[in-house]
Amino acid sequence: MKRSYRTGRYDSLSGVGTICGARTGKVLHMAVRNKYCSICVKAEKINKEPATHKCYKNWGRDCSSTSMEADAIVEGFKKSVEKRGVIYSTYIADGDSSVYKKIVQANPYPGVFIEKIECRNHLLRNLATKIKDIAKTKGRFGKLRHVIDNRILRIRTAVTKAVKYRLE
Repeated sequence: MKRSYRTGRYDSLSGVGTICGARTGKVLHMAVRNKYCSICVKAEKINKEPATHKCYKNWGRDCSSTSMEADAIVEGFKKSVEKRGVIYSTYIADGDSSVYKKIVQANPYPGVFIEKIECRNHLLRNLATKIKDIAKTKGRFGKLRHVIDNRILRIRTAVTKAVKYRLE
């Protein structure tokens, strides 16, 4: 949605936000945000009005690409009762707290607390990435960093087992 994997760039011209059922895995809501329409851009280049077309541009060029995901997910929460007859009381997501913050601010279900749970896969990926970054740094304790780098998979497995144990 916001960026290519680990590039650090947040300038996407389009993005998709989806809400999937935790138990079923089925897509419950999908929303697309686009900053760009090729027909409109071509017409703009030659200073003409664009021909009649279905324009998919629904996000301003001046609007932040990072807020696309949050906007799409908040839309899904707001429409959930009307479209599906359900209230999403738990939000399972990556470590990005900006989406959760927007959901709480939007208050889609007055009087209902929405709990945030961090996705285990994202948790493990973020942990492994941080450990790899630490292992790459130079300085004292070089041998220890090498040992840690070689044991990332074991650390991930230990965290997975701890999460599983905690849930039981």
